[in-house]
Amino acid sequence: MDGVGRMRLLPAWRALPAMLVLAASAPAAGGAPAAPAADPSMRDLEVVRRRLVEGLIPPGGPQAVSEREAAALLARLGADGRWADVNYADRSAAQWAPGGHVRRTLQLAQCYRAPGHPLSGKADVRDRINLALRWWITNDLLCPNWWWNRIGVPESLGKTLLLLGGEFPADLAPGASKILRRADEDDMTGQNTLWVCGVRVMRGCVEKSPDVAAAAFRRAADEVKVTTAEGVQPDFSFHQHGALLYSGGYGRGYAAYGPATARLAAGTAWAFPAAKIAILSGYLLDGEQWMIRGDRFDPGVVGREITRRGHSAAPLAKACEDMLAVGAPRRAEFEAFARRLRGEPGATPLAGNRHFWRSDFMVHQRPEWYASVRMFSRRIYNTELVNGEGKKSHHLADGVTLIMRTGREFDGVPPVWDWKRLPGATCEQGPLPDPVKQRGATALVGGATDGLYGVAAMDLKRGALAAKKAWFLFDDCLMAVGAGIICTSENRVLTSIDQRPLRGDAAIVRGGAARPALRGSSVLEAGGAVFHDGFAYTAPGAPGVRLEIRAQRGSWRDITDSGSDAEIAMDMFSLWIDHGVRPSGAEYCYVVADGARRAPPAAVPAARCIENTPDLQAVHHPGPGAVGAVFWKAGALAAAGVPSLRADKACIL
Repeated sequence: MDGVGRMRLLPAWRALPAMLVLAASAPAAGGAPAAPAADPSMRDLEVVRRRLVEGLIPPGGPQAVSEREAAALLARLGADGRWADVNYADRSAAQWAPGGHVRRTLQLAQCYRAPGHPLSGKADVRDRINLALRWWITNDLLCPNWWWNRIGVPESLGKTLLLLGGEFPADLAPGASKILRRADEDDMTGQNTLWVCGVRVMRGCVEKSPDVAAAAFRRAADEVKVTTAEGVQPDFSFHQHGALLYSGGYGRGYAAYGPATARLAAGTAWAFPAAKIAILSGYLLDGEQWMIRGDRFDPGVVGREITRRGHSAAPLAKACEDMLAVGAPRRAEFEAFARRLRGEPGATPLAGNRHFWRSDFMVHQRPEWYASVRMFSRRIYNTELVNGEGKKSHHLADGVTLIMRTGREFDGVPPVWDWKRLPGATCEQGPLPDPVKQRGATALVGGATDGLYGVAAMDLKRGALAAKKAWFLFDDCLMAVGAGIICTSENRVLTSIDQRPLRGDAAIVRGGAARPALRGSSVLEAGGAVFHDGFAYTAPGAPGVRLEIRAQRGSWRDITDSGSDAEIAMDMFSLWIDHGVRPSGAEYCYVVADGARRAPPAAVPAARCIENTPDLQAVHHPGPGAVGAVFWKAGALAAAGVPSLRADKACIL
């Protein structure tokens, strides 16, 4: 560094050691090196390097910042290479503040390399980028959370080095290589494996080592598999951190990184085999897209990330493009999926029912509406509390039933939710149970589907509480029933029908007449219905149905240690059934019907409950001529107007 704080750059081809040889040229957009490589493996490596650089600087590309934003970042960068507004002493495990240093450095490098950007190619910008790199590599901060040390920081650093090309101080090479090599340990599974493999591919390009890149691509392809351990499951749901549904969290990353890695290797000696492309296709089309509404993942499949702001599925539109680029089958389905993610008018909607038996999760897609049921059993975990994220998620798999139209209905809701009245769950109203992460106490949990209609069922046992719960999903409605509800504690027991933001007015319908539902709490009269946000709610024969419309308050800090403690208020619509204290044999039946195109008085569907006992729960819908039945033990179903059924053991039909 010279006397005025500027770093002197030495020619990369002369000054950098062999361990970290950056491209001698500084390609504007991944452009060709000075001379073509004769070695085929080096040619393949150059193809990969160019693709990586081009992927970092497309117009409006990932992490792109405007001239104004970039100028603000440069203005806040001190003469010592630190940002004045970054808390470098932070020890948070999840949202680690020092990680912002390497992220900002990468953003500036993207501006410096992007053709047409006002900061492109400016020597003073390059010097400031290298100033920030020098501070980080010299100080090499470590986070209490291993992810930042082995994935987050190395990934951002590797991208920055690729963008700088040869314009990087030689004396920092050993320190940079040390950081990149933290991704070399191979003790990971699922999405974590794809992350570290991506870093290793970048290191191969930075060090001009085809062997490093080849080994990384082989390891990534090995992780594209169907397994009953962590990763893509036989039903195309996704598990991480043990037998835990994570399709919208770690699985979202896998769905993006897998296709991107395959496209990166396409046409080289490291291209993914056709069998691996078929697995990625199945995962995206038979798994991921079913758990998405619009451009949002179902909040029930994002794991502890439900405590983070937003869980967008929009990046998977790029994954669809990547799959098409590598010649994946089912082209029309990928194109339709991408159009839905982008919100394009006229995109072909999904319609059908899927039960993900490896994850005790059922999803129901119709053009007009969406529903899901999340359960857990002895086979899988419910959720988790990691790095302070998920502090109130205990009941997230207790039969939680989310009903949506756009997919954005629950954006920003988690801080204000009453987590003991999650939609669809039957819960004690005492303290939240410990621990957060646990397997279910029963094995009789599952579902049956013909691809169009579905039945899900859960033998719920939670401490002092037990209940038999079942859900029946049709074209126009969802019917949920519960029986044998018993609780031996002194806590009140509730079954929540729904709890969502108030949208417009709610109406109470009785005797063909509708009246506005007022703010506050009220008891729904027998035979009445509630109409809200295009859905009609009825609870035939269920006593103690309560409607509440009020502002609910909370903060992100309530559910995640890294969240803001600023209070948030949101007007909420809540509907639940009160089973009282020490219920013994209590039951319920409620219907949520698609009423978007009906007047409220006509919103009640024709589905009817024909049996609801701790031994047998059954529903008939004469419209499609469908019958669903849950036999909790051997028995028979005989009811007027439906086929007689007999089961010699517990099953779902």
